[in-house]
Amino acid sequence: MAAEVAASDLSSYVSTGLQTASTVLVAVLLCLLVRTIDRRYLRYWAGGWCALVVGLVALNLSFQVPGLTWPLLSIYWAGGDLFGFLLFAGCRCYSLDKGLEWRDGWLLIPPLILGVFLPARFVDISSLFPAHSLFIGGYCLLAFAATLSARATDTQTRIGLRFLQVGLVGIVVLFWHYSVVLGYRLLQGLPMRPGIGYLNYSAMYDTFIELILAFGQVLLVTDSARQALVSANRQLQAVSEQLALAARTDALTGLLNRRAFESMLADPLAGPAPGSLAAIDVNDLKPLNDVHGHTAGDGVLRTVARAVQNRTRIGDPVFRMGGDEFLVILPGVAAAELTKRLDDLDRALVGVRLPGMAQPVDIRVAWGVAEYRDRSDLQPAVDRADAAMYQQKQERKKESHRQAG
Repeated sequence: MAAEVAASDLSSYVSTGLQTASTVLVAVLLCLLVRTIDRRYLRYWAGGWCALVVGLVALNLSFQVPGLTWPLLSIYWAGGDLFGFLLFAGCRCYSLDKGLEWRDGWLLIPPLILGVFLPARFVDISSLFPAHSLFIGGYCLLAFAATLSARATDTQTRIGLRFLQVGLVGIVVLFWHYSVVLGYRLLQGLPMRPGIGYLNYSAMYDTFIELILAFGQVLLVTDSARQALVSANRQLQAVSEQLALAARTDALTGLLNRRAFESMLADPLAGPAPGSLAAIDVNDLKPLNDVHGHTAGDGVLRTVARAVQNRTRIGDPVFRMGGDEFLVILPGVAAAELTKRLDDLDRALVGVRLPGMAQPVDIRVAWGVAEYRDRSDLQPAVDRADAAMYQQKQERKKESHRQAG
């Protein structure tokens, strides 16, 4: 019998030592993750594994220091209870985003009180284990119930959640099985050592299930970080697109700007189909600014921009090239049709009301039209349209002077 007890103790010590080593590795891994991934449920889980490490170390010491068995087993009990309680807290926080509250203490305080007094009555871990296993299994059952509210959004989340749930159910089954088998032997007065042979390796079973549990936790934590990174990348992409759009857009009129036109010229895939374009210039904008202020001048530019857009199709590029100069490109439209639209533009700018001016004014513009063949012909066509526009500008000025005279 003594040899059997010694062999039982040796196998128990070895398996418990291996369980302690694996638990230390898991605790270190989760603590490292806490430093880089800020999740409240991860902090609960990491704290639980650290508590389990402390408990298992105390258990190993109780085998070596018989004189301190009672306090060491109390520490072991408290470590196991904290592990189960924080495991439940982390699972609830993961699923429901609900942290610990003071009223949750009723789940922890009664077992901790028992952990102070029961080791004084049962100084052997095998006699203490039935009650201890009952509480740990209960905590894990609560944790499993909390995970049922979690929603898996993709494959990695589902896999991590399933590993977590398998680990929790495994601990419930395993530990409540210990509670029943060892509790029965204790109530019947049967010797707890050497006891049932396969229970000498209970720590190995615990280690296997706990590693499944830890693997699920790591998967869930890293998947959460991955999703946060994907979300951040999407936001960054959206901001980049907004900045790129802002860089190509005129802030005053909302039209494309000169940079957008230059980008079109530089991009071999961005050239429009053959068509016609017009260079448009607002006449006498500076005198109006000097007399009525820039608010009125800005109103002129916005009015011209809207009028030009109203005579184009959705998607036709319209640019404010700078100052009072505009450029409109109409792919697939002949110069004669574009000229007709610009004649209508002249009529639309008569009798316009502007901010800061009591009376309506007539906005005068000059424009020139040219046709282009392809992207390489755009800039030469712009130059031809500019020349036509300046010629019309001079003619209209002469006409204004004759009318004034």
